Amino acid sequence: MKSKLKHILAGALLVLPLALQAFTGLQAVNAADAPATDPSKTQTVVLTKLVFPDGKQEDTIDKIAAGDGTELSDADLMGGQKLAGVEFTAYDITGIKVDQEALKTATTAPDGAKAVTAHVTNVAGQASFGLPTVDANGDYKTYLILETKYADPEIKDGTIDNDASIVQAAAPLILSMPLATSKTGNTVYLYPKNYDKKTTTKDLTTPTDASAGLGDKVGYTITETIPFDIATRDHYNVIDTPSKGLDDLLDTVKVTAPDGTEVDAFTPAATASTDSTGAGFQLTGDITKLAKYAGQTLTITYQAQVTTAAVTELNNKVTTDYSHNPHTETGTTPLEVGGAKFIKDDANDKTKLANAVFVLENSQGQIVTITQDDAGKAVYKYIDATKLDVQALSAAIEGQTGADKQAAALTELTKQLGADAAHAVVAVSDANGAFAFTGLKYGEYKTVELAAPKGYAVSNASHDFTVNAESYEETQVNEITNAPKGILPHTGGMGIYLVILAGLAVMAGAFFFLKKGSRREEV
Repeated sequence: MKSKLKHILAGALLVLPLALQAFTGLQAVNAADAPATDPSKTQTVVLTKLVFPDGKQEDTIDKIAAGDGTELSDADLMGGQKLAGVEFTAYDITGIKVDQEALKTATTAPDGAKAVTAHVTNVAGQASFGLPTVDANGDYKTYLILETKYADPEIKDGTIDNDASIVQAAAPLILSMPLATSKTGNTVYLYPKNYDKKTTTKDLTTPTDASAGLGDKVGYTITETIPFDIATRDHYNVIDTPSKGLDDLLDTVKVTAPDGTEVDAFTPAATASTDSTGAGFQLTGDITKLAKYAGQTLTITYQAQVTTAAVTELNNKVTTDYSHNPHTETGTTPLEVGGAKFIKDDANDKTKLANAVFVLENSQGQIVTITQDDAGKAVYKYIDATKLDVQALSAAIEGQTGADKQAAALTELTKQLGADAAHAVVAVSDANGAFAFTGLKYGEYKTVELAAPKGYAVSNASHDFTVNAESYEETQVNEITNAPKGILPHTGGMGIYLVILAGLAVMAGAFFFLKKGSRREEV
């Protein structure tokens, strides 16, 4: 009996190590799902920053966010553009009590969060994080990854506009370790997304026909989408630059928020005109005040006025400068301002005639004058011309030339029509017989000759003309002829030939009757 007991005990001693080994092996397998005790163990998280045009369907894009952590092909990105230069910061929020719903839309880390590391996306739009999975006690960590600094789009190809800014920051990423699965291994791919919208738009809003003349006021509307990370910028300025012939009216500038309230985050200042531009303005942004409008679209409205420097088409551009590359919008509807060119010449030999004087009238026969409005800006005004005596005026200024003749004509107009006529639009043909009228709104006009060149008769008929998009071109020059005093002009028309034939008939008849009378006397 004792012998059997010894054998059983000996066998048990031999089996015990195997049993212990088997038990230990079972615990190791189960421990695969338990916290590791090595704080140096890390999880690799690769972020690929994507940008989508504002308004793209959310349900389509969200399929990317609902991925399983594996790397997606370019075809799987739903048209999202990879973007470099974007900074993401990982924060350790392990053990911090936070509102999970609030955390999903957070733009800053909660109190107690500890910044672990920050990375900027590379040319492939990627940033890689190596995050410890457990703390010193072997407990799994929780991380919050926020987009902390943004680089404006500079994608050369694809759908993202270089003149765009981000209107919505990427949603925060909340990572509870461990992330690795049988599909992902130790590397997990995540795809934070943003929405992109054109930073600046601008257009002419009034008049709707886009045509104006000297002194007319026109309205413009600018929209400015404020970058979501405006608080990180060191400046945000809006500069409006009209072309020569158009001046912005600073006192009409107004900035409003989407809810219609007026925005006081800008300081307006006028900019002076140059040889190639009109007077514009600059709005200097207050970053602190602008922060409340991050991601919102502000509306800027103002008026501009056509000046005497206007000849034909007027353009206007706005530049938005906010720390990175300036963003310029130049696609505004041009303001159409017209004019007409004339040539004064001899009716017979086409010699170009200088010192012919003309006054401009509108389609109603009123003389066009240039006066000033309450703000001192030049505007067109129209006066009655029914009392105009062209013969008396022509006689009064006979013998004058050039600017003296123009001044004399204005003096005589004032005597005939009153003080307002001193500002009448009067032109004098130059040595090449040329003169022109500019700064006119599209429509019908006429010019009346007040005085002819020396030795020529004043044309009694007014010359009607139309101002449109082509009327100021070299191919559209209007010809006005003068005939020397006492000489019937040869115009090439049938009228002159009828007059000549009638004269010949009269002469022939007289000759016939004289001849017949002579014969009777001889008999």
